[in-house]
Amino acid sequence: MQPNFAYFLSNFIYKPSYISVHTALAFYGIIPEAVTQITAVSSLKTIDFQNDVAQFSYKKIKPDLFFGYEQKPFGNRTIAIATPEKAIVDLLYLYPFYNTQSEIRNLRFDEEFVHHELNFEKLLNFAASFKNRALDKRVELLINI
Repeated sequence: MQPNFAYFLSNFIYKPSYISVHTALAFYGIIPEAVTQITAVSSLKTIDFQNDVAQFSYKKIKPDLFFGYEQKPFGNRTIAIATPEKAIVDLLYLYPFYNTQSEIRNLRFDEEFVHHELNFEKLLNFAASFKNRALDKRVELLINI
């Protein structure tokens, strides 16, 4: 089964939602790991589902933080998926244990992407929207690495 179908199904099962965090980072090739669970962000409650297609996890964020995603083509439909910058911010917000250089290094972000494609201005603007000092510190750690 192709991953994009599971992504499409993820958007369909729980609305509103968009693919984010590790799943989006793997989709873009920013992290090397294969992701077995489809993780999405939603303004609804945190919940998990499993069916014959995949395991789906939805992480709750405040409705005013539900932004920073794009519609990617999937056949004659689309898949809602975070931009790389929003996926990183969502990850650092939802998983606060990424709070040291060592933990952030363990994510093994693709260096080529970080140095040449990551939009640091967009990353910082997304982080600022959360109005969360701990998140700001984690983003600064990432930038300084």
